[in-house]
Amino acid sequence: MEYEAFKEAILAELKDFYGKDADAITVKNITGSSDRKQNEGIVISLQNEVGGSGGHTINLSGLYEQYASGSMDLYDCVEAIYRECECSH
Repeated sequence: MEYEAFKEAILAELKDFYGKDADAITVKNITGSSDRKQNEGIVISLQNEVGGSGGHTINLSGLYEQYASGSMDLYDCVEAIYRECECSH
């Protein structure tokens, strides 16, 4: 699956999973810390978050690399995003 199709599939899965619990699920450009490479991240803003952090940002480009290499499938990627959000609480 190409990157754009992967991104759309991930967004659809997350919107289905979080439903009305998410204020917003968006994609934005982020800068990689080690190589200054431009990547995309998914930002998930959940309702009733304590501390009003403005959302959780997960490196979508990094997940795609793992997906493309075969080390994760689409649902593993969705689960990784969910776990990242839960650990940030």
